[in-house]
Amino acid sequence: MKELLREADGIILSSPTYGPGPCARMKNLLDRLGQYAFLTSMFGGKYVIGLATASGFGAARVAGLLAASIRDGVFGTAGVHLRGKHVSALPHALQKARALGRKMASDIRRTFSGEFPRRCS
Repeated sequence: MKELLREADGIILSSPTYGPGPCARMKNLLDRLGQYAFLTSMFGGKYVIGLATASGFGAARVAGLLAASIRDGVFGTAGVHLRGKHVSALPHALQKARALGRKMASDIRRTFSGEFPRRCS
């Protein structure tokens, strides 16, 4: 898994929101990768998107936490409050997620084609 993440140009981290934090599997991944990523700087300059859903509150906070957990490469976040609905019933949420994905892919293509210098934001 570390090799796949190291080779990726962009990383999308996504989780439902529980109490208000990421799900246990995502928390475990972040805990395990955190120190390794910090010591090796393996995520420096990568594009990172954090996506989260919540039935009530906390989605934006968790999306930000996911993206910020991989320092030096944050690109964007989207937090969606489902309010008892399935995400497919919220076209605005799907549009925002797709727009983030398209923007990330476009920026990665431009970065590697030399149109603008690679950034770490």
